[in-house]
Amino acid sequence: MSATFIPGWLRRIEETLGTLLLMLIFGTVALQVVGRFVFDAPPFWTEELARYLFVWLVCIGSAEVARTRDHITMDIFALMLPPKLGKILQIIINAVVASTLVILVWYGTFGAMRAGRVDSIALGVPESLLYGALPVGAAFMTFRLVAALFFDFVTLWRGEVSAGGLS
Repeated sequence: MSATFIPGWLRRIEETLGTLLLMLIFGTVALQVVGRFVFDAPPFWTEELARYLFVWLVCIGSAEVARTRDHITMDIFALMLPPKLGKILQIIINAVVASTLVILVWYGTFGAMRAGRVDSIALGVPESLLYGALPVGAAFMTFRLVAALFFDFVTLWRGEVSAGGLS
């Protein structure tokens, strides 16, 4: 996808968040390992914190993968189509996925708000901090797919469709 549709600072948000989350996961797991094998008493909260951070990493990382169009796809049918029809199929698929993600944002937000009534066992924080990763990640992915749809429409309109169907 062309970088001209999304400002540079915005394109780097998922990368920065993903890097920070990965570093925090590493630090948390390292603390747990050191606590377990050196002091024979791991902090009880490290496993739950690592799990929360990992869920956020997956949700934010999915948006980054959507930006780079590196999600796993089954494109055998699209590759058999002429390039223009393959691009149209890609637009339709991305529109359906974006619509599904909007629904996920909507219901995920209510699920996260409902989960806020319960505190986690080890950390003592509202469970909405865990469940909130889903609507946030889906919102980022929706934004990325809408930008991809716009880019695909422009390339289709200009006739700049490359051979091979999906790009």
